[in-house]
Amino acid sequence: MIDKIQLTLYEFFGYLLPGSIGAVAIIIFYWSLCLPHTALPLDKLHPDRLGWIILIGMCYLIGHLVQGLGTKYLKGAEQAALGSIPLPIVLSAKSRAASIADVDVEDIDPVSLFRLADEYTIQNGILGDRDIFVYREGFYKGCAVALALLSISLVIRSFLGTITLGFPSYTYDVSRHQIFVSALIIFLAAILCKLRFHRFGVYRVSRALFAFITLATKDLASQKNPK
Repeated sequence: MIDKIQLTLYEFFGYLLPGSIGAVAIIIFYWSLCLPHTALPLDKLHPDRLGWIILIGMCYLIGHLVQGLGTKYLKGAEQAALGSIPLPIVLSAKSRAASIADVDVEDIDPVSLFRLADEYTIQNGILGDRDIFVYREGFYKGCAVALALLSISLVIRSFLGTITLGFPSYTYDVSRHQIFVSALIIFLAAILCKLRFHRFGVYRVSRALFAFITLATKDLASQKNPK
């Protein structure tokens, strides 16, 4: 029996928020293909407590799917981050990583170097701002994918005519031009989120690498000169 449910910041910013955007994209996509001439009755959307639980659960699940797409298609964060760090520092980190792992320097690729450095600092309790970088990186990655999906669904909807939104006292028709402009703005937002995703990836990798060099240098020195 579950006595207590704890939600971390990553659960909220990494899964629930991007999943909510992804859910809207799926609804618009389904609506465009299956019910293109039906008005969207926003005035009748009043879910009860069970409805909210199901809705939040679905958004959370969709958030995982969105993150999976982001992991598959937004690759290269570690390589790009290491490429922004001066080469002598990267080579120094590789040398220390090879000594600790007891392998050749040539066997340490960028991804392995980052993962070893990150795990080494975690095991030594040196986290710094790692959690903040992970939360924000996950948030921007999820939002980049979800916003791109939303933009695509709106473009598809723009080819099928206007959108009619039903409110309690009136209906509002959204023209094709308005839909397309909205899709363009959302797509630009997706690009900005992708750039922010890579930026926080650089922060995360840089933190791990610099902390690893400092710790590994001290540990290797203490092994060579034990007191």
